[in-house]
Amino acid sequence: MPTRRIGWMFFSSLLVMCLGWGLAPSSASGQSYQHINDCNRIMDVETDALKSQQWERLVSAARQNISMCHDLFQGDQEAGTLADIAIGLNMQGKFEDSIPISMRCVTLKPDAAFCYENLGESLEGLGRPADARKAYEQAISIGGYDKLNASAIEFAQRQLAHIPPDVEPRQSEASRK
Repeated sequence: MPTRRIGWMFFSSLLVMCLGWGLAPSSASGQSYQHINDCNRIMDVETDALKSQQWERLVSAARQNISMCHDLFQGDQEAGTLADIAIGLNMQGKFEDSIPISMRCVTLKPDAAFCYENLGESLEGLGRPADARKAYEQAISIGGYDKLNASAIEFAQRQLAHIPPDVEPRQSEASRK
């Protein structure tokens, strides 16, 4: 008998919860459950694209996330999504397009080593080693206070090993005269 009662209480609680979901008005933030589900699906696509190294798909999903789901962003989510766009663009060799994305990431989260790491990678890809060095050094100076930043710092340190410390920006013949 006690088992039946617990089972019935569980079933009735589950039923009330399901009915509440179906009948509930939109959430306090004014968003419908469908909107939230759509955004969760977009984030799943973004994550899958990153894991499977599908760079165009990553950029597309992250841009869709920024445009459709910005109202649901909490904390550092926008900076992380911008970093995903920058990664995808860098991996496609679209360094010029990646720079403003990384700069926005830096503006939103100046203590994120991953924003500076992406910026450094873009600058390095454009043949601007002195600027890339500054971005990587900034990433390292932030410190690895979490796993993501620690990973970004490791990358920045590896990249710095390939950039001589005394690299000067190239000057054209006209500017030397």
